[in-house]
Amino acid sequence: MPRSVSPRSPRRTLARADRAHAFAPAMSRSPNERLAVLEQKVSHMEAELERMSGKVDEMHAILLQARGVRWAIIAVSGLVGFLVGIAHWFVAKA
Repeated sequence: MPRSVSPRSPRRTLARADRAHAFAPAMSRSPNERLAVLEQKVSHMEAELERMSGKVDEMHAILLQARGVRWAIIAVSGLVGFLVGIAHWFVAKA
């Protein structure tokens, strides 16, 4: 059963009609104001990039340290395995 639309029901506006009002305040600014806002955003992005660059450098240093630790762990585990093998051989022999 189709619904009938009464002439009194409110109609939805088109997306284009809403979009014009959303951008109106930003576009009414003077070029100097828009440039100042852009400079502020770029300045914030530069500071954020500098902070992230420091974090990446710290992580890189940690990974380089971990590379040496990895070889130490492999060497110690090999030595422990060798000693356990010898101990097992002595226990089995006795």
